[in-house]
Parts: sequence; structure tokens; C-alpha cells
Amino acid sequence: PGNTDDVSDDSDAGDETVETPNGDGTTDSDPTNDPTVTTLTPAPSLSVIKTVRVAGSVLNDVIEYDIVVTNTGNVTLTDIEVTDANADAGSIVGSPILTLAPGVSVTVTANQTIEQTDIDAGYIENSATATGDSPGNTDDVSDDSDAGDETVETPDGDGTTDSDPTNDPTVTTLTPAPSLSVIKTVRVAGSVLNDVIEYDIVVTNTGNVTLTDIEVTDANADAGSIVGSPILTLAPGVSVTVTANQTIEQTDIDAGYIENSATATGDSPGNTDDVSDDSDAGDETVETPDGDGTTDSDPTNDPTVTILDINTELTLVKTGITSGSNVGDIITYTFTVTNTGDVVVSNIVIDDMLTGSVNLVVTPSTLAPGEQGIATAEYAISQNDINNGEVMNSATVMGEDPNGDIVIDVSDNGDETVDDNGDNDPTNDETITDIEQLPNLALTKTGIYVDANGDDLPNVGDEIQYTFTVTNTGNVDIVNIILTDPLTDIVLTGGPIDLLVGETDTTTFTATYVLTAEDVLLGEVLNQATVTGQDPNGDDVIDLSDDPINTTDVDLDNDGDAEDETVTIIEGVFTDEDDPIIVYTGISPNGDGVNDDFRIVGLNNFPDNTLRIYNRWGVQVFEEEGYEQPGVELFKGISNGRVTISQKNELPVGTYYYVLEYINARGLNTYKAGYLYINR
Repeated sequence: PGNTDDVSDDSDAGDETVETPNGDGTTDSDPTNDPTVTTLTPAPSLSVIKTVRVAGSVLNDVIEYDIVVTNTGNVTLTDIEVTDANADAGSIVGSPILTLAPGVSVTVTANQTIEQTDIDAGYIENSATATGDSPGNTDDVSDDSDAGDETVETPDGDGTTDSDPTNDPTVTTLTPAPSLSVIKTVRVAGSVLNDVIEYDIVVTNTGNVTLTDIEVTDANADAGSIVGSPILTLAPGVSVTVTANQTIEQTDIDAGYIENSATATGDSPGNTDDVSDDSDAGDETVETPDGDGTTDSDPTNDPTVTILDINTELTLVKTGITSGSNVGDIITYTFTVTNTGDVVVSNIVIDDMLTGSVNLVVTPSTLAPGEQGIATAEYAISQNDINNGEVMNSATVMGEDPNGDIVIDVSDNGDETVDDNGDNDPTNDETITDIEQLPNLALTKTGIYVDANGDDLPNVGDEIQYTFTVTNTGNVDIVNIILTDPLTDIVLTGGPIDLLVGETDTTTFTATYVLTAEDVLLGEVLNQATVTGQDPNGDDVIDLSDDPINTTDVDLDNDGDAEDETVTIIEGVFTDEDDPIIVYTGISPNGDGVNDDFRIVGLNNFPDNTLRIYNRWGVQVFEEEGYEQPGVELFKGISNGRVTISQKNELPVGTYYYVLEYINARGLNTYKAGYLYINR
């Protein structure tokens, strides 16, 4: 008492005799002042919620996340580290959180850039983790983020769950848009049959997901020519070039173009053959017509068209073979049609005015390039053709190309490099079929002795009247026909005339000849006339006359008619035809002892005789009086004539004429004459 605040005591927990530890377990060796300790249980915990603040949907978009970290325990946490395995490097802001009292929240941010694998998957599935220290511990408190509501199970990106609604990943759904673009262009062009067109087929992934197993097909490509397919994988925006070849075929040339498309088909993630595109010719915003000019209002699938060089051409060659050179003989024409173009030509026919052929069908009537067709026609030769010496004309061939256009050609004679008709086009020369011209005239000359003074004796001044028959025995008409006769002082009348083939004239030409003393002495007149005319070419046609009475028929010019000289016998009216005179008119003086002499049987009974022998020109080659009389030399084919004939020379083989003058049994002067043939 009397003091103030002089008595003091620290409380004890209850028993001042027993030492009770402090809350942290320590003691001070004084059992009277132990603090009263109430033990509290620490419950450290965290909650992490990750949500999208700024979304993204396409490649390289950046998704911005808010990661809210809340101290849901009853102790303050320190050194809280937020990690995110998928966050872009360096993008986590606000971590670490140095201290976080219970009930307090702190927002950390993070970014993630969308990658191709994300789009291929169709989503981004993302979680963050916060790890901190409770009092007295290290990294003992941790939580994986949830998408927002930790009482509701949210499926993962692939739709699965784990029965824990507190750790659902934050899922951003990405919409896959798989697509392809195929552009087909010509790298190496072609234009004619069997050329090879080389194509580039550019396949581009125009979608947002990676495509795999892309197969490029081309129904028209040459077998085995597609190179670069399949494409195993193709990322968005990436292009790969596949190549293909196509050989130009006849059907392509017939169409005039090659129309060609390719198709690319691939797999998007999780699917098979779900992405496909038909090729376009180059610009998928512009409609390009098909080869036939049509469109389908879709500018993305236009076929690649290659226009081909088309050469539509037929070549017609016309040749003729004649069966003869007379009127009515047949020329057989052969028409050879060749398809010298590069497209099929059909409905091929020939028109030929000469033969009267209209739409003459060629066999075959459809020709592929290089093929030939044949047709034939006949033509009967006319006299005008023979007079011309040829038949000349052209034909025309017509056909249709695959477009229905007419293909036409005028015939040539076979050599299309030579311009025979001079029109500067060597391909259309007329076909000329030569017809052999055989111009020929046949002339016969007949003489009739006329006793001009009627004294029944041959005298100077008596006449021979000649008639002439002219026949056109050739195959062409002959004009300006005239006669000439070398007989001295003959009076020839008539002409000129024209004769058609086969025509004969017997009245136009006549002649009169007055006998001379030499003629009377010879007892005959030997002579030939000459006929001359012009054929259609203006060339002379000449023939020597023939004696139609003479059957020897010697054809000197091998023209089919004889040219025997006309012999007109001057006979006395008192000739006794009963005189037994036999003349053998042929000898063969070759020394074999047989028929070496000219013998006249019975002439030995008429010693008063004279024998004269003449050659064909009227020149005397032999004369003998008292022929067949003893001691008189016989004719052995040796001349003893006048000086123009070499005496003692053997006469040539040929026809000669004898004239025998003798006094017959009645005492009358008698003549015999005829042909004599020498053959050695």
C-alpha cells in the first residue's frame, strides 16, 4: 500500500509451476509467465482463372489472355510465379506476384500467337499455372487455371473432360477453311499431230489448314506423264507445281483444239478427300470460254484450251488410159484423192463435166490425213478428140471438214511441182490424154485405053482415061486433098477436097493421057499418082496410088494399103487369045539351076518377036529379039538396057514389067504384057 503500480505480474497460461511453450514453441524457463496460446490452422490456396481478353481466329493473330490469380486461402502468399507453356516468349506480364493476401486478386496478362498447327487442330487449348509460397514454405501452393467457372466442367478442345471442373483449359475455337486452287497452263506448246504439249499444274493451298495426300489427276494426260503427284503435305499459302504431258491426236486436230483440265483432291485434318478443285486456265476471276466457245458462268474452272493449226486440204490427181484411138474407144479415168491436210475429211465426191460425173462417190468417202480414196469414170472418144490428138480437162473434188466447211480442189495431172498450163499454179494442170493420130490416105488409079480414032489399032493420039478413088483410111479428118501425077502431058482435073474419116471420093479427080509413039511401042503405060492432104495438125499426108487390078499389093510404106503402079495395057484388037503362049512371071536367078531364066513357053513357035523388060520407073532394063529362039540369050535378071542402067549388073529384087510383041499364027501383030518378079 502507499505505492502506485508497484505490484505487477505477467499472466501465466494456468499452472505457474509448469513451463508452457510460446506459440512458436519456445520457452523462457519461467513457468509463471507463459502466454496463453490459441493454435490457428493455416489453409493456403490459390485460384487461377484464364479468359480471353482479345480474341484471334487466323494464322498469326495474337490472342491476349487475362490470368486472374486469387488468394483463396487464409494465409498470405508470396513469390507467386505464373507460367504458361503456350504463351509467346516474354509476353507474360505481372508475374511474379511478390505478396498476395488472402482474398486478394491480381491479374497477370499473356499473349499467344495462332500457329498453323492450331488452325489445323481447329482450336487453341491453353492453361496457365500459378505457384507460390505459403508462410514458412516454398512453392507449396499451386493451381492450374480454369476457363472461368470452377463449378462447371468445361470440355477440352477435343471435347473430353476429366471430371475436375476447376482446371478446364481455356479453349479458343478456330474455324478451319480448307480449300485448293489449281491453275493449269501450257509450258511447251504443240500444234500438229503427235506434238507433245507440256503443262504446268500449279496447286495452291488457299485455305487455312494444312492439306495432305493431294492427288492430281488429268484424264487426258499421257499415261505416266504426271510428275509431282501426290503432294504429301501442303501448308496454307504454299504452291507446288505438278507437270503433265498430252500428245496431240487426230481427234484433237479434227476438233481444232485441245481442251484439258486437271483436278486436285486432298485431305484436310481429320478428313479424307474432302478438298478438291478443278483447274482453271489462269485467272479465276475471268471467265474463259471452252474450246467450242461455251462458258458455264464459273470463272474458276475454265479448261486450258490450246488452239491447233488446222490445214484442211484435199489433192486430186486425174489420170487417163485409153483403150484405142478410134471413135467410141474408151478412156478410163482414175481419180486419186489424197487427204493432204491434217483433219479428217468426209462426204468426198467428184464432179467431172467431161464424163458427166456429178457427185461421183470416192471410195472410201471419208479420209483421215494421209489416206487415199479412188473413183473411176469412163469417156467415149469422139472424132473431134482424135482430130485434136488429145482429150484435156479437169475434175473437182469436194468434201467436208469436221466443222462442216467445204474442202475443194481442182485436179492436177500428177506432178504438182510443174506448172504445165502456165497459170502460176502447178497444182491444177489439166489432165491430157493423148490419142494417137493415124492420118492415112489410100489412092487407087485405074486406066482405060480409048481407041480415039476407032481404027481398032493402037496409035499415037489414042488416049488413056484415068479415074481415081481417094479414101480417108486414117482416124483423123483430112483437108485440102489434091492429086499430082508425074506422067508427062497428063491432064488432071478436080480438087481440092476434104474427107472425113472413112469417107471415099470416086468422082472428083480424073485425068486424060494421050499416047505417044513410045507408049505404043511399049504396049503399056506404067505410072503412079500421088495424093496429098493435111491432117488436123497441118502436116502433109501422102500416098502413092495403087493399081486395084494388080493383086500383088506391095505395101511400100506399111500403111495397110498397097502401092502397086498402075499398068494400062495397050492391046491390039486382033490379038489371038488362043495363041499357046504361057509366061512364067517369076524367076529366082540365084545359080541353083532352078527357075534361073525368064521362060515363055510356046514363044519358040513365033520367032518374029521382041521382048522388053522395064523397072518400076518405066526404064527399060532388057531387050531381046527372037526370044526363046536357038542361040538367043535368055533373061537371067541381068540388065542389058540403055545407058542409065549399068549393063551386066544384076537387077535388084523387085517387081518388073515385061512387054512381048510378036507376030501370031494369023500374021497379026500381037502384044502381051504383065508383071515379072525377081527374087534371089
